Amino acid sequence: MFITPSEIRDRTSFEEVKGLTDAQLEVYIQRADSWILRATNRDYTTTDDIFIQDDMGVATWLLVEYLWLWDNPELKEEMMGHDEVIRLGSFTVNKGAQPENGLTGVEELDSILMKYRYRPNFGLGFFSVLKKG
Repeated sequence: MFITPSEIRDRTSFEEVKGLTDAQLEVYIQRADSWILRATNRDYTTTDDIFIQDDMGVATWLLVEYLWLWDNPELKEEMMGHDEVIRLGSFTVNKGAQPENGLTGVEELDSILMKYRYRPNFGLGFFSVLKKG
């Protein structure tokens, strides 16, 4: 877990999210952590790197808001106008974007997820052949 329910309440701009119980926020945090694991293909929960922990905390917070909003479709539709790019709570959504590969279409969140995505690096030696003398 990268962030606590009280930290989510401090950061969120949705009054409804602030009103969620700790247990409800814990469920959203677990869902967000699972999303991060799937999107990055790495488990960062054991890292001591403060910068990674901070980035994962921001990603979790934004995902909690994102998941909460998508769990409330009536509210989501009410908040969304006819504009292509709209501001929802703490993030901006580009309705024309086609999110894929575990991404959301939320620029800040997706940039964090892409930064920490696992990319195997086999190097050139993996495909090289040894020559006999």
